[in-house]
Amino acid sequence: MTTYIRGVTSWHIYGLLLRSDKKYVEAIKCYRNALKLDKDNLQILRDLSLLQIQMRDLEGYRQFFEITDDQFDFHAYCMRKTTLHAYVELLKLEDVPRRHSFYCAIEIYLQLHDNPLTSQSKEQEADSENLSAKELKKMLSKQRRAQKKAKLEEEHKRVEREQQQNQKKKRDEEEEASGPKEELTPERLERIQIWDTAGQERFRKSMVEHYYRNVHAIVFVYDITKLSTFESLPDWIEECARHSVSPSVPRIMVGNKCDLTDTCQISTSCAQRLADNYNLPLFETSAKDPSEKEHVDAIFMTLAYKLKNHKPLRLKQLPRESSMVHLSQEGPL
Repeated sequence: MTTYIRGVTSWHIYGLLLRSDKKYVEAIKCYRNALKLDKDNLQILRDLSLLQIQMRDLEGYRQFFEITDDQFDFHAYCMRKTTLHAYVELLKLEDVPRRHSFYCAIEIYLQLHDNPLTSQSKEQEADSENLSAKELKKMLSKQRRAQKKAKLEEEHKRVEREQQQNQKKKRDEEEEASGPKEELTPERLERIQIWDTAGQERFRKSMVEHYYRNVHAIVFVYDITKLSTFESLPDWIEECARHSVSPSVPRIMVGNKCDLTDTCQISTSCAQRLADNYNLPLFETSAKDPSEKEHVDAIFMTLAYKLKNHKPLRLKQLPRESSMVHLSQEGPL
């Protein structure tokens, strides 16, 4: 008896070790050798079944549980042994009432309760008892055609409903994309005041606080024909950070004089790498080339769009004799 127990336990433990090493085929052989010594050992049977499921050995799974494939959601229940065992026990519990002698009668009564017979169906059933085989066949064929027609009509109605819903959804999306056509009145327009340092960077120590105070957006401009202006951009960006300019403040980078291609010293790819490094939109434009007018407009439209999304702008009323318009809650841009 002692040798018998040692043999079963040894094969079982050896199988567990092989399974932990992902040697599943050898582990299955060990489980089966253990079952030869004790075919009613539930623990070994469960371990073997779980391993077979994991390896998609569905044939062995069916032989053990004798349950059809569609009774399991394998992807949800086959990973944990305890959950699988509980689910199997639940299925076995469901089989208990099914084996009862009155289960068939109960199922019929439940179907009658869910689908009660109408007076028309009762009359048809009564008439069918008095019909010949040929007439009964004709009546059943007529019923099948009527059911098929009703099913087609229902499918047609469903398709029409889906088409109407899709059309309504498309119209709503188009209306939302287009938006209401508002009239551009002076009361609804907002002005953006652009301040240029205009060479004041020569006096950075004395003027720096002035043009960084309450700033709401920044445009970093460099000359594509002068490498020194491009190389100084990181210094300007770091200076913004030193003066507590929030990273959320909209910023863009602009390469000027792009019409001077013969004397260009900064390529677009090089500028784009720097812009991507600081997460800045990049524009290249020229104030002299008429074909670049759209790029100039795009710069200020992008700036206005970012400002509008950054925080709401409020138009401050100024004295009539003043020509300056300040945007935002605190001060000028």
